[in-house]
Amino acid sequence: MARCYPPQDDWKSLRVDLTGGERGLAEHLIEHLSDAWRIYLQPHVGGTRPDLVLVHPNAGIQIIEVKDYDLGAYDLSGTDWQVRTGDGLQATRSPFDQVDEARDALFRLLLPFAGQAKTEDPSLYGFVRAGVYFTNASPRQLDATRRFAKRTLGADARYYGLASRASLADEDLTSLLPVGRYVDGGSPHVDAIEERADEIGLQRPWTEILHGWLHPTPDEAAQNAPLELTPPQEQSAWNRARRLLITGPAGSGKTLVLARRAAHALIRGQDVLLLGFNITLWHYIRDFVARAVRTALLKGYAYTKDERRAMGKEELRRRARRELGTRFSRAMRRLTITHYHNLAYRMWAAIGGDKTEVSPETIGPKLCRKAGALKARADDSESGLPKADALLIDEGQDWSASWPESLRPLLRENADITVAADPEQRIYEHAIRAPKNLFDGAPSRVQLEGTARVPEPLLPALNAAAEQWLSAAGPAPTLQSAPQLALDFDDRPDPEAVWTTAREASLFSCVVGTVQRRILEGTNPSQMAVLVPTHEAGLHLEPRFEAAGIDVCSLCVENPDQDRSAKHAFWRLDPRLKLSTVHSFKGWEADGIVVLLPHLPPKRKERQTLHVALTRSRAVVDVVAPPGGESLDGWSHRAGRSLIDEMPMPNSPASADGPSSRPSPLSIAV
Repeated sequence: MARCYPPQDDWKSLRVDLTGGERGLAEHLIEHLSDAWRIYLQPHVGGTRPDLVLVHPNAGIQIIEVKDYDLGAYDLSGTDWQVRTGDGLQATRSPFDQVDEARDALFRLLLPFAGQAKTEDPSLYGFVRAGVYFTNASPRQLDATRRFAKRTLGADARYYGLASRASLADEDLTSLLPVGRYVDGGSPHVDAIEERADEIGLQRPWTEILHGWLHPTPDEAAQNAPLELTPPQEQSAWNRARRLLITGPAGSGKTLVLARRAAHALIRGQDVLLLGFNITLWHYIRDFVARAVRTALLKGYAYTKDERRAMGKEELRRRARRELGTRFSRAMRRLTITHYHNLAYRMWAAIGGDKTEVSPETIGPKLCRKAGALKARADDSESGLPKADALLIDEGQDWSASWPESLRPLLRENADITVAADPEQRIYEHAIRAPKNLFDGAPSRVQLEGTARVPEPLLPALNAAAEQWLSAAGPAPTLQSAPQLALDFDDRPDPEAVWTTAREASLFSCVVGTVQRRILEGTNPSQMAVLVPTHEAGLHLEPRFEAAGIDVCSLCVENPDQDRSAKHAFWRLDPRLKLSTVHSFKGWEADGIVVLLPHLPPKRKERQTLHVALTRSRAVVDVVAPPGGESLDGWSHRAGRSLIDEMPMPNSPASADGPSSRPSPLSIAV
């Protein structure tokens, strides 16, 4: 039997339900193919998401689009794929175009060395074959589709797989899987690709690199998994204090506790206002809350203890699942989640204020002075302002003292207030020095110990960097290990801390070279982030990554004070490499972090952000810096020159080192 990812037991948790045709075909392939085959359902392939991708180490790759629709609703007599509508025929994309798009993306983004080989030798297109499965097609309709393929694809049509449920009952699988012909004798296309991999020093088999891309990432798997907490986190989530301050180091689970507390309030029928400071985090936190709500509902927390006892375990389980959809939608409608300034400007507009009259620095105090007018407006159901029974604040160390006070007109009597904060990650001048002062009285306090994000083997390296450069401003933060969370590290790279030393003119090339090396070692770029000190440094890197054939999801913009569109659109499951300033990546995490440190010793603002940057890693951290850190304990050390020689950059103006017509962004004081 073929191996399937995700396994059949997890199909019910897919974000998009399988169609009948997709499910039936996948089951058929699992049963009839050998265990040398891997089948991936709905994988991310660049910006596409084909229905199935099959991989065999001897035969190559097969991409399949599944169509359950009635082919009788389409006219295939010409060269356009046309659907019959009430207004006549309307041209639309053919499934052959769709599967070709996925194939091109796989060559270009997932296995770029194979894509380069294919460019030099077009016959290597055969390394990745395309196919279309029309679930309900009759023999006559399938013949019409073959004729359409011959008209539009020419001689290449014979290389495409084409089948239906009926045809597979009478034919072997090679009608749908042309690569299957090479299983026993081996494929010349696979041989050529493997020769190219050897030439460039690929350190892992192409099948394993592709598996890292196509297998659901830890982040993607987590979206459909219950939100499980460690015992200390669970205890904090159930704390009944009406005013609660949760503190702890980076990765200790503060946001998870906030999400669980929000879920408890939501399923009790309360209105919840959950606010952060970082614009990019709102949907990340919302995912946590959604998982927490589902988990709480499935555990029966929507019912009283007496109701749970009366139902018994089996009836409780059945009823919780039966009512999950309705109760989940009802609970999530009571959640308002955004960042402080978005809500603050809405409040200012609600009382007739002009947003040009206030700045992000002054809006908090001005709202406080308008508390009476704001309360009257918020009490009006037509105002559009949220009212809340519970206020939860994430990244409280980034908040100004006036901000919680400015929100009081939105809070109902006896509203609960919870703040999560880590004073060691305070990097903004406006931020309050003691998070306890965000409350109007002394709050109850919970301290989470240790980091459940950063793997223990990285802690000596991170602590050594903190002691070396952060101790001048006071006691350096020291990270300790804590129990790991639900997702283990088996699907992630082995923990490693690497310090690359390079001259200033080579820092950018070394950053790109570091990313290239990690990709060749098998790290999925979607699970990596490059963190830079300024937006200008990020903009300087973008064309270099493009020249190296690496697609980037960038948060760096020309005018960050006015252009926040990239932050609002940021999505952690974007399949591209992430490129961000440290400030914009606060609260996030990734398997691999590459930190550009332009000065040693770090300048003042760089010292403030260094601890934040290093603690974003769940497995691997690379630092690229000028001379000065070569003897730092706990790190593996590498010379930048050797990295550039090992990973040559494309010869293009965007990637060349040397003089530039514009000043280096690293020369700007940070």
